[in-house]
Amino acid sequence: MLTAFNGQAQFFKKLKKKIDQKVQQTEKKIENKIDKGVDDLLFGNDSVNDASPIVKEESEMVEFKDSMYYDNQSTFKTYSKFDFTPGENLLYFEDFSNVLIGDFPTSWHTNAGTEVVKLEEFNEKWLKLGAGSRTIVISEIANNLQSDFTLEFDFVYDFKMDEYAFKRHFDVILSDLEDPYSYLSKPYKGNFYTYLRIGAGSGGGGKGAILYKKTTSRSTYASTKQPHAVLSNKTAQPYQKHHVSIVKKDTRIKMYINSEKVIDMTQAVQPDVLYQTIRFASNVSPANQHFYISNIKYAGQVEIPTSLFHNDSYQAHGITFQSGSASLNPESYATIKAIAREIENNPENSYQIIGHTDSDGQYDDNITLSRKRAESVYNVLINDFNITPDILSIDGVGDTQPLTNETTATAKAINRRVEIRKI
Repeated sequence: MLTAFNGQAQFFKKLKKKIDQKVQQTEKKIENKIDKGVDDLLFGNDSVNDASPIVKEESEMVEFKDSMYYDNQSTFKTYSKFDFTPGENLLYFEDFSNVLIGDFPTSWHTNAGTEVVKLEEFNEKWLKLGAGSRTIVISEIANNLQSDFTLEFDFVYDFKMDEYAFKRHFDVILSDLEDPYSYLSKPYKGNFYTYLRIGAGSGGGGKGAILYKKTTSRSTYASTKQPHAVLSNKTAQPYQKHHVSIVKKDTRIKMYINSEKVIDMTQAVQPDVLYQTIRFASNVSPANQHFYISNIKYAGQVEIPTSLFHNDSYQAHGITFQSGSASLNPESYATIKAIAREIENNPENSYQIIGHTDSDGQYDDNITLSRKRAESVYNVLINDFNITPDILSIDGVGDTQPLTNETTATAKAINRRVEIRKI
């Protein structure tokens, strides 16, 4: 009898434990739903905690038949507070698609050897920057330097951040140096210069996003350093793609890494000084470690317009996609947000979202892809920004309406766009 009683006691003890677990799980689900409702009430549907990804239960996920919505909602949503939009006038783009593996772009200049390689992790071409110090002049940018501009690029590194390296950085340098091709062995030449640095070394500037301004008087020197997860020993991982966005407007410079603003300095360049040169520099001390850069995008006309629509049309070059697909790059969020605000302010109009591709690929494939890209933007406007579907329509025209007939990488980037048209 005692054995039977003990067995029953153990059974009821296990049963009680399971019931308690189910009650806790149910309470947690109810608590999460209440928290979400409170967050939506206080902050709106766009409220996102950048430190943690958005997780939805399978029943809550929205499916779009025959559409290519963005593949990773969590990644896209982390950009909800990203306020960078590129300049409207795209002046230069380089993804090295027209450069042979092992070569260096013919119009660029450098004081040290480097080459274009293909990283299989991304199926893309990248400029490989290894051991030693080098200066790079991109002629198409240096010869067309705007007083105000936006600059974007992707970077990857192949080292572990906790491996010691005295110098390991990549810089964008503005200076008053008159000739960008002079003093290539001295990238920081000039009486006045400002550099923005992606720092990943143990010394020589350290880790993080860095801005340093040098003038003729130490009283007007300025500097700032901001740690970032992708440049930290604890969280950084090699062979991950990261996006840098920079905007210069008057004396102010802002810099973003992925979704976060890491630098915002109002006196980043000296007032009344003509900055005539933009150059790039890298310095890596270990022989077997490298930075890689690609998808360089330079644009002018950064003024905030009173309206996005000129002649009832907006060419949204800030909306970009993964190569050959309709999956939106997360840095497109800010541009789509600006479009949503414009539509909200003018709800009496109807709008057509038109996808355009470059001339690469087959005609039918380009038509299909361009329509799917338009549909991706359509879905974001409806689901992320609550735009009424009734005033939106989509179309895809492939490469049949180019803005330029040139075949350079920049021309292709200009043609590869999403257009929002009032109808």
